[in-house]
Amino acid sequence: MGKIVSLQILRGVAATLVAGFHLFAAAEAEGADPGLFRLFSGGEIGVDVFFVISGFIIFHISRNRPGMTRSAFLQSRFWRILPPYWAILSLYILAALGLAALLGDRGKLPDGSSLLISYLLLPHPDQVIVIAWTLSLERCSTRSSPPPSSGAARGG
Repeated sequence: MGKIVSLQILRGVAATLVAGFHLFAAAEAEGADPGLFRLFSGGEIGVDVFFVISGFIIFHISRNRPGMTRSAFLQSRFWRILPPYWAILSLYILAALGLAALLGDRGKLPDGSSLLISYLLLPHPDQVIVIAWTLSLERCSTRSSPPPSSGAARGG
């Protein structure tokens, strides 16, 4: 499947909305004037746009792969998402441990429950990496309703 240019543009718009929203929220959290970032006060809608685009792309790709079974799809998603996520999470935790040792403050280190939730990508707000909630939701949605088999996608 070649890239669909309009989807790439929409992804760029969604990314800009989300990034602008984070800058707006950070400015407000610090008590600063968000200035032009006030334009992005509703920018979290970009996350929804990403989910819709991802769902479309997953369906479109799997529809065009005649041998794509549910099991093959889930294995593909597992190997594409979880090992890199686990590596990044581990590096994040190591950096947090190093910073805690350097500053002599272990108060902000994640507890065992948060580590378990994070490594298993459970749909829970206590993720070590805050934005991992998007991966946990994607994991839940693909497990509950993976793309249809090639026969079902073509009406067969």
